[in-house]
Amino acid sequence: MALGVHVPGLLLASRLRERGAEAVVEVVERLLPVGRLRSIEVSRTMFHRDFRAARAGRQLAADPSSAVDDAALEEPHRRWTALGVQRVVVFSGFWTGPLARLSGMGLPLPRVTVCHVDSVESPSFRRAGPVTADAQVVRLASWATGNLPCTIPVTCRAPVPWAERIGRLLVHGGG
Repeated sequence: MALGVHVPGLLLASRLRERGAEAVVEVVERLLPVGRLRSIEVSRTMFHRDFRAARAGRQLAADPSSAVDDAALEEPHRRWTALGVQRVVVFSGFWTGPLARLSGMGLPLPRVTVCHVDSVESPSFRRAGPVTADAQVVRLASWATGNLPCTIPVTCRAPVPWAERIGRLLVHGGG
């Protein structure tokens, strides 16, 4: 639903492919009906034009995956089964509902890893409800400790040492 989870998912897929693993990126928006996609795009355009609207919209946001019908939801499951997928890594809480629905339909799921990108639980996970009890949970950052216990490298090249970097400041406005 946002680049804050989409980009880490793409990065993870790239790093896995570099190690010889097959990786497929699934985006929950691809499963939404056309009308819901149009509504999201209209809202997104409005939010980009008016920050106050974006702040208000954040309070009203609902889980878009509730608009996904069962037939659309079964399609990624068929692909996963055909590919022999053994693990699904979830970066957005908006996938927890669809995974629970698939399980409720009696469809076996691969192992699930929930990856929290933000240092606190993101809005999508707060709205989505609990994750399955057997899911592995990975936190890339910890608010409690201030640590970054896990990372997904942007590239395979070694980072430039701090002493060799140009004096500048990077400010991130997201979660």
